[in-house]
Amino acid sequence: MSDLNYFRFIPDFEYITRGPDKGDSFDYTKVKNFFVRGIIRNDLYNEITLFDRYIIEGDDRPDTVANKLYEDPNLDWVILLTNNIINVYSEWPLSDIDLNNYIIDKYGSYSKAYEVRYYETLEIKSQDGTVLVPAGLKVSSKYIDFNETILVFQGTNTFDPVTDEEILEEVEVPNPNYLQLVPTFFTYFDSASGKDVTYNQVIKEVSNYEYEVKLNEEKRQIFALKKEYLNVILDQIEENLAYKKGSKQFVSESLKRGSTVEFED
Repeated sequence: MSDLNYFRFIPDFEYITRGPDKGDSFDYTKVKNFFVRGIIRNDLYNEITLFDRYIIEGDDRPDTVANKLYEDPNLDWVILLTNNIINVYSEWPLSDIDLNNYIIDKYGSYSKAYEVRYYETLEIKSQDGTVLVPAGLKVSSKYIDFNETILVFQGTNTFDPVTDEEILEEVEVPNPNYLQLVPTFFTYFDSASGKDVTYNQVIKEVSNYEYEVKLNEEKRQIFALKKEYLNVILDQIEENLAYKKGSKQFVSESLKRGSTVEFED
């Protein structure tokens, strides 16, 4: 196992130690500077040859995925950094047991968890293969014709204090693919056969439980840096986190030191 854990790349910072036994203003304590964070340059994401699509399996954690891909669990931070995952508890897929517990805790009971959250269209094709109704359109339960509106995520102009990403909310909007469906059937004229064709099932219910499972499954799809390009990223991170000569409080590329100036009361 290599010594490539994330803390190796984090530079140090020395600050003046205060206290009754620390009268010398030149007595320093060295700590890791967790105010700096490694990032992968955005332009590298345009190099599709550097990454593969990867599906997280079962109860795999970042360290087990790193061990599979790079034969080193210490490189779990590469997995997280590649996918801009900051909070592993909310951004990494839960195990089946943890997901079940999370859902019950969130909704309060199994009966609430299995209540209908929204309705969703099923795919309908004509006999020649033309898609008449696409699958997966969210439709509202508030109207007799469920396809008149859909639920979409829109920005709220407020931002997450941790990730700085805009917070989204579900909003009901007119369905751009509105086909005047009714809840129980869909009829169209098939020119090939010269007959009307009727589908009796065009919409399915999606429960809160299914919704949460779907969100969890989407988290399983991540980017994985190819092993042969690992050193490219490691070198970039090392350079990115190194202190630059001439910067404030610079001692070396791996060390900064706090001011020794004393202030009178």
